[in-house]
Formats: sequence, structure tokens, C-alpha cells
Amino acid sequence: MSRLLPLGRLLRAGLVATLFAATATLAGCGACSDEQGPAAPSGAEAPAAPKSAPAEAKGPEREAKARSTGVVTPEELRPLRPEVEAAKLLILAEPVDPAALAKARTELDAAIGAKPDDADAHYWRGRADAREGKWVEALPHFDVARAKDAGFLDAKRWAAAGLVSARRCDAAIPLLDELVGAVIDDANSWYNRGACRFQQQQLPQALADIEKACALGHDLACDMASRVQRRVDAAETSGVPRHGATLPFTAPDGTPGRPAGAAGGGEKMAKAGKGGKMGKLGKAGKAGKAGKVGKLGKVGKTGKLGKMGKGGKAKAKADGAQGADE
Repeated sequence: MSRLLPLGRLLRAGLVATLFAATATLAGCGACSDEQGPAAPSGAEAPAAPKSAPAEAKGPEREAKARSTGVVTPEELRPLRPEVEAAKLLILAEPVDPAALAKARTELDAAIGAKPDDADAHYWRGRADAREGKWVEALPHFDVARAKDAGFLDAKRWAAAGLVSARRCDAAIPLLDELVGAVIDDANSWYNRGACRFQQQQLPQALADIEKACALGHDLACDMASRVQRRVDAAETSGVPRHGATLPFTAPDGTPGRPAGAAGGGEKMAKAGKGGKMGKLGKAGKAGKAGKVGKLGKVGKTGKLGKMGKGGKAKAKADGAQGADE
């Protein structure tokens, strides 16, 4: 018994020392809870770090995104020489300012003269013309831009739109095939290919392209889909396609346009002026005057087949017989 007592004292002394050391350790880390917080229990996931908000686009980048339809392509944001960047901002300014566009053309012509191989300078020179609907003038600049840089997709998009505008669909469709293959959700290229196929009376293929563009969020494609469907149905019923019909095309920035020679484009038969009616063979001018009536009538005169437009009725009785006799 006397031998067990010293052992008991030793055990109690060791326990006291251990407790004292633990207390000192806890006291020395009093600030740890404020800095690190309690440790996560075993097996628990650590809280996720807060996600930082994406940086807001600024300057030309925000401008490019605002004007784009569909995806924002890297070409819209590619770095430019300072003089080309300055011209770009003039071109994209809202509303359209002819004086600013004229200044941009002058600056870009100088930039091209200083560095003829600059694909971006040629591209934005074309954009300056297209901004005012001058597609005939714009197309050569887009062609040069894509020739200088074979990977310049935006130059190809605008070149394709220019070709559709000129009703050169044989050249446009291979380019549009390449574009929809490169960027599957390029709604504008799907739509323009459909518009070209519609011109070529490839109606089922046109409908498929336009429905694809609509599914990708192209508003005009959704508006045109029902029209193309009606034409498909009519062609299947009659077996005779209707040639010469066109759909509007859209530029890659979403601006719609009419192909050359389309109704409203100045090359198809003009409508009569206010209050003027056309005869079966007579064409009405802007002022409502009757045009040629077969081989019989003279300009501004009509026989029994064509009625005069506004302003022309006063001379109809006097000149009608003369027009028929001639």
C-alpha cells in the first residue's frame, strides 16, 4: 500500500501538468477564432469562394456588343491601329452621320495608302460604305480584307451580305456555307443563305435555313418563315415555281436591306403615283403618268389599255386616240 501512494501522486501530478499546458495553448491562440473561424467538421465541404462579377465591357468592346446580332466574334474586338480605331468609332456612331462617315473614309484611305496590307483598314472602309447602304462600293473592300486575312470571318460575313444584296447568290452561297460551318450559331449567315436559296427557288432548303435562323433568335427569319412556307405549299400544289421573288437580306449588324432589283429597290415595275392606275400593259412613273402601252402608246400617253395616273388624266382624251393609232 505504501508503494502505491507515490505512484498515485505521480499520476495526479502528470495530469495537472497536462491540463495546465493545454490551458496555456488555448489562451495563446485567443485571436485565432477571429481570424480563421472554427474548423470545419470532418467530411464537410469548405464554403465556396464568392464569385467575382464579370468586368463590364467598356469603350469599343461595349459598342461592338451592342451592335452585334448573335455571337460577338473575336474579329469585332481585334486590336486596330489608332487611326483605324478612330475611323471605326465614327462609323459606329449613332445616329448615322454622313459627315462623320466621309471623314472616316478619308482617314481609312490614308491608312490603306500607308499600309496596303492592313486587312482591318480595308474592312472598315467597306463598313463605312455599307453603313449608308452603298453595297456596290463596299463589296470590293470586304473582298480585299478577306483576301489579306483568310481567317477574317467578319469580312466574309459582310462580303456575303454584299453578294446577296447584288443578287450574286452563286458566289454568296459557298461563302455562307463556310460561315455556318465555322460558327454553327451564326443566325445571320443561316438567314442570308436561306434568302439566297429563296431567290434561286430552292424553296425547301430555303425554309430549312430560315427556320434554323429563327430558332437561333433571328427576328426577321421568324417573320419570313411563314411567307416561305406559303410559297413552298403553293409550289407543291401548282408544280410551277414563281421566279423573281426575293426576301430582304440582313447585314451582320442586323440592318435589313433589299436585294438589287427587288420590289422597292427601283428596278422592278414601279407602282402608280398617288391616285394613278396602270393599264394592263402600261407602266406608271413616279408622278403617276402612264408608261409605254405595248408598242402602241408613247411615254405619257395611253390608248384604251392604260389609264393615266395623277396629273395625266387631263390629256388622256386628247392624246389617247393618237397613242392607239401610232
